Amino acid sequence: MKTTKLMLIATGSLACMQLALSAEVALPIQDLQDSIEKRNHLFYVGFGFGPTQLKPGSDSRTVEGIDFKYSAGNNNLGGETHAGFWISDNVALEIGARDYGKAKVPFAFSDPHDNSTGTGESEVDMSGFNISVVLGYDITSKLQLFVRAGVLQWKETFDSRFDIPGQAAMHRTYDQSGTGMSLGAGVSYRFHDYWHLQAQYEHDTFDVDQVSMVSVGMSYDFIGLTR
Repeated sequence: MKTTKLMLIATGSLACMQLALSAEVALPIQDLQDSIEKRNHLFYVGFGFGPTQLKPGSDSRTVEGIDFKYSAGNNNLGGETHAGFWISDNVALEIGARDYGKAKVPFAFSDPHDNSTGTGESEVDMSGFNISVVLGYDITSKLQLFVRAGVLQWKETFDSRFDIPGQAAMHRTYDQSGTGMSLGAGVSYRFHDYWHLQAQYEHDTFDVDQVSMVSVGMSYDFIGLTR
């Protein structure tokens, strides 16, 4: 996966955090102190990075008339960024962007157009955009468990190499996209008035494929929002 994508994720989130800090300077000190003591149902932003894994949901499928038999995808590095709004003490609405990295998936194929057979490998670039409902449960004033469920708009780009005995390797590229489910669960720890460390596991569906990601990152509460 290109490092620049992950840097953009983190840079965008940090920029939002800096804007929030600038806005809070103008608030009366007493208002800031009050906001630290209770949840104000305001915005938060954050980001995280961690390993991802693509699991083909079907061992066999047909794409553009070619029959494929896939093997499991490998682990990779991905990143996520998110922004949310607490509408009550325990319920938030959240939007997020995901870059799941690139998984390498080996396959065997059979092409009925020219009766060729062989093996190959697809490099699958995966990304998505999700809208979720978050449910939070406060263990202490600083520690929170949460679960998340929502809809994912996903995209996969396949760069496939075909190895045919006695011939030069061929390459084909194609995209596919669609809508799936996005589920997640994790823990958030407030180590400062506005800052949180967050660890999360998520499981997303891409058509018949499944993608999982474990991420560790940070989040920032606008105007001292505590979780």
